Amino acid sequence: MKPTFINSFNNDLNNPFKVRLEENNVYDWTPKTKINMIHCADDEIIPFSMPQTAYNKFLENGASADNITLSKIPTNKLSQQIDSTHLFIHSNCESTAYG
Repeated sequence: MKPTFINSFNNDLNNPFKVRLEENNVYDWTPKTKINMIHCADDEIIPFSMPQTAYNKFLENGASADNITLSKIPTNKLSQQIDSTHLFIHSNCESTAYG
């Protein structure tokens, strides 16, 4: 990204990209259908606190607890364990989460 863009994003509250990101905030809506969010417990890229926050916000916004679930996949359930050759839980989680 160009330095001018980064500077604008960091310093201008009306930066068009920043405004669009806020308009598309993933937390500020209420699901009307069933959702099962699946996430790896020790994801180093997207921490589990993020889907947990979304789950809590959905309930606060009036979603039914019967329709919203958050499934946590423990690291020891991944097909590729974290070790010297598979350092990243995030990339190893895909086949377990979506398989």
